[in-house]
Amino acid sequence: MNPSRYRNHRSPWTLHELAFVEKHYGSMATAAIAQRLGRTPASVRAAAHSMGCSSGNKTYAPWSEEEKEIVRTHYAKGSAQVMALLPGRTPEAVKLKACDTGIRYLGSESVGQKIWSEAE
Repeated sequence: MNPSRYRNHRSPWTLHELAFVEKHYGSMATAAIAQRLGRTPASVRAAAHSMGCSSGNKTYAPWSEEEKEIVRTHYAKGSAQVMALLPGRTPEAVKLKACDTGIRYLGSESVGQKIWSEAE
């Protein structure tokens, strides 16, 4: 990344810029917003996050108890089944949530990690 490429790199955000992010985040590509404002895509995401804007991408959305239960119940059987039950979640997000709860695929060969069976 070349900071000089972004005309507003590290300068304070204006109310106009924040309003633009709030209006367009989630309906316009983050890179396009960044280019329009002369900001980095990472700074646009950070500003949107701090304002509570949602991109519509459930990857970063809080997990509901129902979603967590789906992961606990079905992940050990294989991610394809879980993915069908969790539309909008990415495979990476599901894998991270499964790891957070200590669940691994049947047949996982991770050293030192418990392998869950269907009975567990």
